Amino acid sequence: MDPLNTQERNSAFMKFILIFVVTMVLVLIAAFFDVVVPRKENRDLIKQNRMLQDQMRAQEQILEKMDSIKVLLIKLDQPNADVTTLDASIASMIIQMQAYENDSTTLGRIMKSVNIAYTGLKNEKLGALKKMGTSDEEIKDLEDKLENAEEDLKDCEKAKNDLLISIGTRN
Repeated sequence: MDPLNTQERNSAFMKFILIFVVTMVLVLIAAFFDVVVPRKENRDLIKQNRMLQDQMRAQEQILEKMDSIKVLLIKLDQPNADVTTLDASIASMIIQMQAYENDSTTLGRIMKSVNIAYTGLKNEKLGALKKMGTSDEEIKDLEDKLENAEEDLKDCEKAKNDLLISIGTRN
């Protein structure tokens, strides 16, 4: 016994298979985008995270160097400071920080400005220290002149008193 609607059943079966295949393809595509695409995004995010961590470490190192330079610049103001050693230490740290000037981000421009500022500040402090050294010599010279002037004043006072005494004895 053959069914009477065999052709309609075959047509309906083929439509079912076609819809089933299309649905399964859509499910597989959705699963692909749900699994594979996040993996690629995760790899990219991991790379970006590593780059950001490296930048943060570099910025920490820069801040440590900047703090060290600040301490060394403060030490320049102290009496009896070893200016030559401090100058060399500051210069070497500034040179180390110049490596960051080649950074293509804004950090490179900032570091260039910071290095220029530190170099200028160091030079100003060293110039002030040199002037202080010559000022000390000038102060000593002026103190010697003051002592000589005071001695001359005492001699003049003595001569004046002697003159007054001699005038007073004549009368």
